This record gives sequence, structure tokens and C-alpha cells, in this order.
Amino acid sequence: MRTRNSLVMILIWLLMFSVWASNAFGDIVWHIANQATIAWDEVKTIIVDDGTSVDLPAGDEVRYRVYVATNKESPVLQTTEPITAMQYTVTLSGEGKYIVGVRSVRYGGEPLVEVSQSVIAWSDDPSVVQGDTFGFKKYYLPSPTRA
Repeated sequence: MRTRNSLVMILIWLLMFSVWASNAFGDIVWHIANQATIAWDEVKTIIVDDGTSVDLPAGDEVRYRVYVATNKESPVLQTTEPITAMQYTVTLSGEGKYIVGVRSVRYGGEPLVEVSQSVIAWSDDPSVVQGDTFGFKKYYLPSPTRA
């Protein structure tokens, strides 16, 4: 009887782990690549104190910072300066799983200076991705065979 209870407990733990693992990584679509071009929509609004969005004031502009991460707590900045383009090609630096993120940076004043920035919008966040959440897997090439 004790063996049967132990077996049942092991099965319950395995089931709980599999549910946790699927939630931890979500339903991310993984693409195999060493380089990828990502694109995003232009930001034309700001969020005011009451949480509503209003048009960006005349003369202000938004630029973007692009990140890659194997761990969101340690994102790696890909763009040394914020860019104005709405797409960017990221290069993955080592074997592993990566997600990508984009941060909006508002510039205002005369002359234009950075005045605020958004949180990073990550590719594994369904609230910011149009369609499936996604990430990239990079694998090193195997050594060639010898004849």
C-alpha cells in the first residue's frame, strides 16, 4: 500500500511539474536562428496620469531600444543609441533560447532630449505581441565529418 501511495504522489508531482513548465515558458513559438529581424508598430501616444492614452505632443518624438534576453532580469541592449526605425536585426551571441524586447523612448524639449521611457515590451508577452508569442533558439553547428 505504501508503494502505491508513493507512486501516486510521484505521478501527482510529475503532473504538477509539467503544468508548471508549460506555464513557465507559455505557448511560445520558437524559431531557430542566429540572426532575426523583428518589427513593431510606431508609438504615437503617451500615457497620462489617469492611465489613458493621448496623442504625442507636437515636436516630441519616440525612438526605440532593442534588447535580447535569455533571462529578463539581465537583458542585453542591442542598440547603443535609440533608433527611429520600426525594425531591427538582432544577432544572437551564444547557443540558447532568446526572447526579444523593445522599449519606447520619448524625446521632448528644445533641443530634443530623452524625457521618459516605457517598460520593455517582450516577445513572450501576449498583451504586446500581435499573434503568437515568440522567441529564438540558436544552436552551434556540428563539426564536419572527416573522410
